Amino acid sequence: MSARLVFILMLLAIGFVFYGGAYVGYLCYKKNTEEWKADGDRIKRMSWPVLILSGGGSLLISSASLIKYFIIGGIDFILVVGVMLWILVIAIYVVTKRGGTVAMLMFAAITVLYLFFAGILIGLPEKAPIFTLDDRKIVLSHTTASDLMEDGFGIYIEQTYEPGLDYEDILSLDSFKKYPADGSVHVEKGFKINDAPYPLVKDNVVIGYIGLYGSENKETVLEDCKIVSIVLTEESVKVLRENSFSCKLNGLELMAPIKPEEVKKTFGRKLWHVPVNPTDITELKYGIDWSNPWTPVNHLFWDEYFAWISFDENNNLTKLELSALVAQDRS
Repeated sequence: MSARLVFILMLLAIGFVFYGGAYVGYLCYKKNTEEWKADGDRIKRMSWPVLILSGGGSLLISSASLIKYFIIGGIDFILVVGVMLWILVIAIYVVTKRGGTVAMLMFAAITVLYLFFAGILIGLPEKAPIFTLDDRKIVLSHTTASDLMEDGFGIYIEQTYEPGLDYEDILSLDSFKKYPADGSVHVEKGFKINDAPYPLVKDNVVIGYIGLYGSENKETVLEDCKIVSIVLTEESVKVLRENSFSCKLNGLELMAPIKPEEVKKTFGRKLWHVPVNPTDITELKYGIDWSNPWTPVNHLFWDEYFAWISFDENNNLTKLELSALVAQDRS
């Protein structure tokens, strides 16, 4: 049984327990209807403190806990379990003691509780990073090979393997051939991380290399595959700069000197590696991570993204590695 199916079944089981508890509260309500009607005035005049403690308190604490969990970070299982039990107890108490129209409040609280728990397990999808070459935007895991070819880009296929092939020989030798977009090439099934074997060309300039992904279960014609990685090598960066290309990542211009304050402003909490007084030129790089480390099964349902921006002593870009980790259903 696949891991994704296991978690879906687990969520269904948890939902059954939650709403089963709500139904028990509803049965209590029906059983005591006559008693509530006899004391209707008291039931109708619910005080503001009761309303705040029951409905407003449930929503406030759930929201605050969710914000802490996803934005601030950290797994506090005591807080999570405490919030769940508190909401459940308050909701059932309100229904059994207050009755009538407040029954809807309990179901609302149970729904918030259930969504909160599901959010902890599954999380939310990350917004895919956008690489822009001049005016053409490439969105990882969304832009397809056919989208690029329609915009005048060429994708080259390796014909013969030649170790140590120089960058300037990619277009001049027969080792690579431009794909004619005729459905003759299929990308093998499965996902390969950090795999970018296809040179991407624009106006006879090798922009860099891209990786393609079609399907987990079957081969996919190249045109229908999505771009899942982009690599700009030192050679390609030099040629892009010589040909006055503009390259941006989420709006950050990479061809101009890279300023630390602009990097931090653009990527914020996504930055996980920032060079501080590096002693080696290999340490001059920014690491960016579009994933949620606090969500245990996020990778089963949503794509995650990573990037390395390398630069020299003058803050000029030397290399870019941008890749997606496609959500996969593991057994």
